[in-house]
Amino acid sequence: MLTLSQLAPLHETLFRVITQTSRQVKQLRKGLKETMVWPLLTERSDIIPLFLPRESETAPCCEMKMRKKRNALEDKCRVAGYLRSFIENASCAQQKALIEFWTGWEVLPREMTVEVVNSSLPKSSTGFEVLRLPAHYCTYESFLMDIQVCLNSTDSGFGLVYD
Repeated sequence: MLTLSQLAPLHETLFRVITQTSRQVKQLRKGLKETMVWPLLTERSDIIPLFLPRESETAPCCEMKMRKKRNALEDKCRVAGYLRSFIENASCAQQKALIEFWTGWEVLPREMTVEVVNSSLPKSSTGFEVLRLPAHYCTYESFLMDIQVCLNSTDSGFGLVYD
């Protein structure tokens, strides 16, 4: 059992925490009112769970993790299929431009790597001979358009960088 002398510091600490927390809540309420979010939440209580979800509702479950892994695998397969279709149907000049974009040279190296990543456009790391393709492509046409833009950029390279 605690004595009065032991309870005094605990009481003071609790008082400080409650005071600080109440200040933070007041600041939060003021900000919500100023941004007109508070009136929305008071008028439309049905959107409160969407606006302020409980942690248990936002925690990823095993199903969501598996779906993300499955989607990542699907993205990789789809984008790799687009690359394969491009290589199979490309002219010799396009294939040469792809190798140059991918590796920095017109000569095939021993090993070349493809990564499917989150980015906006295809990129290459010529020193490591890695082609990084965005996972967002849903159609071959969008993939083809972006890859052709990248292949047309190999002529400029560092040669057209000006101070």
